Amino acid sequence: MPRAKEIQMDEVTKIWQLKAEGKIVSEISAIINRSKKSIYRVLSRGCIYKAKRRSGRPSVTNKRDDRPIQRLASTQQRLFVKFKGHRDSPLPA
Repeated sequence: MPRAKEIQMDEVTKIWQLKAEGKIVSEISAIINRSKKSIYRVLSRGCIYKAKRRSGRPSVTNKRDDRPIQRLASTQQRLFVKFKGHRDSPLPA
């Protein structure tokens, strides 16, 4: 599912201005052409709107630690293919 565009700072100020004028959230969302949920989010956070980080399982290793692991896995895969293709190997080809 695609992520929505971040609300720009000028839109945030317009939301706060319209709210100060006494407009309700459904009217603000119609004027700005954004969902009511995003309007509520801007008003509830009370600060500059930024999209939340995506949730998910955090990585155990960092990119630097991943490189040797990937390198080891690729070399072992190549060794297995060489060994499997060897004519004297006990494994069926």
